[in-house]
Amino acid sequence: MAFHYADFIQVVPVLEQLKQTSDPIKALSLGYPDLLLTDEDYISLVGAEHFSKIECRSDQVQILEAHGRLASMSRVAESVGFFRLLGIDLEIIDIARFRGDEILVDLNFPLPKSWDRSYDLILDPGTIEHCFNIAQTMENLLKMCNIGGFIYHQNPASHVNHAYFSISPIFYVDFYALNGFEILDGSVFANCSTFEESLKLTSNFKCSPLYNNVVAKRVQSIRLRYPVQKEYVLSSESLFRCFREVAQFLNIISENHDQSICLMPAGCYIEELVEPMIDAGFDNLRVFDRQKNDQSINGIEIESFGDLEVNESDLFVVASDSYGEEIIELLFSLGAEKDQIFRYDPKGFLEVKHGG
Repeated sequence: MAFHYADFIQVVPVLEQLKQTSDPIKALSLGYPDLLLTDEDYISLVGAEHFSKIECRSDQVQILEAHGRLASMSRVAESVGFFRLLGIDLEIIDIARFRGDEILVDLNFPLPKSWDRSYDLILDPGTIEHCFNIAQTMENLLKMCNIGGFIYHQNPASHVNHAYFSISPIFYVDFYALNGFEILDGSVFANCSTFEESLKLTSNFKCSPLYNNVVAKRVQSIRLRYPVQKEYVLSSESLFRCFREVAQFLNIISENHDQSICLMPAGCYIEELVEPMIDAGFDNLRVFDRQKNDQSINGIEIESFGDLEVNESDLFVVASDSYGEEIIELLFSLGAEKDQIFRYDPKGFLEVKHGG
């Protein structure tokens, strides 16, 4: 994996933000980042004084040769030491020890809980496209990133047979928007003046490989969700209108807004359902899932089914999925009546089903 001066240009503003709260900054690189920098680049990043302290790798000639940079560059700094000069405590993971400093990790599989919220900055210098289970890989990145932390990507947008995937810019936009992140910066090497402009590209590229450079900041912790491309789902306006109709429907059958409306399970379309129901005046919303966790939806704590009690004034809205039948059986076992239970199906429109 290579890390260029252009990558540092996008990461430096992130470092300035993180230095206000973290000392040192705890960072993770997905793969060893070979530093492909000129002497001028090194000096620009750490200054002339620190430039003399840079430790070079013993295999720098082989690294420069492998990247085709022998003619333009004279050294390759040892990455962990160089990042330390920038105030960064860098750890590196990979599936093998290609450079000797890597912690062995396979991102195709879920990481142990001990990795949760471990890093202020995660660098992806071209790794996720090599992971066959890219969805699990992205979930792992989210788990490891602190709230207020950043993830930086440099991945191919068009590089045939370089890896399993070439990644379109909308991949980052849709995934991060659903999962509590803001995209702060982004570019595609495709003669696009802005990242937004790159989202409009649709043609097959007949040119040299194109690469994404994206910086995303985690602003909140929410339950992981996988996006569906907007072309294949209802527009957000139509979807919101459907949920508002559900809220109005529940309003009609409710004697008053003091009774509890219990939504379950967390996830599915529950998150989108909460906001219009709050707008409709329901203050006593509760959200349940298999187990309680430290996350919330619109400020509503996620409670465990083990804490669920059924009162005759309660109403229960259950997502119509394979887990829904099990939830309804649980509600009946706790004494719920059929007319207290409502199901819904997202089938292009919202169909509310009465009873189990």
